[in-house]
Amino acid sequence: MSSANPSGKIQRDRLVELEEQMLYLVEVSDSIRFLESRLEEIAEKIDMMMRNEIAYVNTRLNLTMRAMANQAPAGGAILVSRVKIPEPKPFCGARDAKALENYIFNLEQYFRATNTITEEAKVTLATMHMSEDAKLWWRSRYVDM
Repeated sequence: MSSANPSGKIQRDRLVELEEQMLYLVEVSDSIRFLESRLEEIAEKIDMMMRNEIAYVNTRLNLTMRAMANQAPAGGAILVSRVKIPEPKPFCGARDAKALENYIFNLEQYFRATNTITEEAKVTLATMHMSEDAKLWWRSRYVDM
């Protein structure tokens, strides 16, 4: 019986050890459930904070867009789409320096207003507004090119 007694004690010790491990596993499981619930609460709070922040940013963006739409463009420029730009009067080829200077000035203003940038487009528009002797002169030059 003395040999059965030590094995019984070993079994009891092992049983106590297993019971302690089971209690520990129950505690771990409870801790995991608690942490999961806290994590869900935190995620919900972060979600709500993000939604509020996005709503705030969208509101600010909308206000900024409205303010920009109601504001005049920078530099005192007027949007071309809102203003009808008159075309320059044709140049007839008069040998008058003042008429030529006015024609060139009007073309430059027209180019600025219509945002004509390339030299090719400027030449095309300028020659379209020539008539009589000036157009005849240009046609003879254009053919030579």
